[in-house]
Amino acid sequence: MMDFSVRFDGKEIMDGPEKVPGSYERAYRDISRCNAMLGGHKANLSEVKKLINRNIKESYTIWDLGSGDGSTLAYLSKHLKNGKKSYTFQGFDLSALSVEVARRNYAHDERLQFYQQDILKMSTENKPDIILCNLTLHHFTDEEAKILLKTLVERVELGVLINDLERHPWAYRLFKVFSLVFIRTQIAKTDGLISIRRAFHLQEFKQWALEIPQALHRIRKQPLFRLIWVLEPLKPSKN
Repeated sequence: MMDFSVRFDGKEIMDGPEKVPGSYERAYRDISRCNAMLGGHKANLSEVKKLINRNIKESYTIWDLGSGDGSTLAYLSKHLKNGKKSYTFQGFDLSALSVEVARRNYAHDERLQFYQQDILKMSTENKPDIILCNLTLHHFTDEEAKILLKTLVERVELGVLINDLERHPWAYRLFKVFSLVFIRTQIAKTDGLISIRRAFHLQEFKQWALEIPQALHRIRKQPLFRLIWVLEPLKPSKN
């Protein structure tokens, strides 16, 4: 019987090299469709708007770490079209194939930019307004994730948004049923189940937050076994 009390340390297929040409691109389409159907894109947009509305500026730079096929940023770009504000969306992914797919998919949107980058080794020179990690954090070990979060809080202006899966036996069971109907590729079916086993409990996020006192934390459950964690860096006192 599977133990959901601890995180699984097995790797996802898509964290390795592509063996069949085109297979990862088809899997990305499955993942993007699931993210849209299960409310992931809408949750991201809602939290990003909250950060923007509390911090009015003329322009915003939004990063997506582990940007995959680019669909997360594309959704934000589509729905953030206020003529009084300008937006730049930049996606970073370790996979050259992912970056190639994203650039090809969204070449028509000049606001979208995609780069190949190991996000654990990013330069600290640039400081975006918002950093998004959508279904990315579970790819890392606990220690890697904690180091990454602390680093991101130090280099972001407005906030870091984590949108990830909840590790739960019912999430695992329901995904099996969901994938029979809505997921076409075996890679996405297999990796989806591994992702759930590698995911998090709400209490784990709350415990980790205690180790990052330099941020204000908002942590909550999202319907359909998602967790939302927003980290807003505390501003230095003016006194």
